[in-house]
Amino acid sequence: MAAKMEIPLQKLIEIFSDNRVICGEALSARATSYWDPSPMQAHAMVLPNSTEEISAVLALCNAMQQPVVIIGGNTGGVQGQYPRSDELVISLEQLNQIEEIDETNATAILQAGCVLEKVQQAVADKGLLYPLDLGGRGSATVGGNVSSNAGGINVIRHGMMRNVTLGLEVVLADGTVLSSMNQMIKNNTGYDLKQLFIGSEGTLGVVTKVVVKLEEPSTTINTVPTGVKTRKQLSKFELID
Repeated sequence: MAAKMEIPLQKLIEIFSDNRVICGEALSARATSYWDPSPMQAHAMVLPNSTEEISAVLALCNAMQQPVVIIGGNTGGVQGQYPRSDELVISLEQLNQIEEIDETNATAILQAGCVLEKVQQAVADKGLLYPLDLGGRGSATVGGNVSSNAGGINVIRHGMMRNVTLGLEVVLADGTVLSSMNQMIKNNTGYDLKQLFIGSEGTLGVVTKVVVKLEEPSTTINTVPTGVKTRKQLSKFELID
């Protein structure tokens, strides 16, 4: 394998233009993460706004053996998105459009950089529910939810991100675009490749678009009062029974 080398900034500017390649002081002004305020250390950061741009930069990185780190909401608590000084950061913050909300079929097509709370609100405005929810909804992105197979606070009722995802578009390390943008719950047309990428933490490819299923929102809240006895409070008869 050829030795890795840092991509010249001019090659990145040719793909992204000047204002979407961040380096030097502008990069140091960014925090490493929500949890770590220290200056971000990386060779550079690029801000793609299309699948084609991600494909182009990954193809270039693959050819030059340039290591890459993908950043979404940058609030992950396990430091998986922390770059080293020789790594290139690909931030998905500009890949943030809700491309479609299909009210009839209760599905939505989302770009990977969409913030979870933004999706929840847009779907609610259409009278539907996006079932995934978690405490970091104001910063967590859909691509990160897929890559980590997020569970969140509704997991018992609605399942993990795996249960919400119908289709994916992913860019592989060599720039190949793999599209499996299925919009139907039933799909038995062969290998379900999206399952390989859900929960893979970005090790197999970069998620760029997601098809998610939506649900009807609950119209009522039912509360059930319960009482719990400790073992010491139980009678001898209740223990035997």
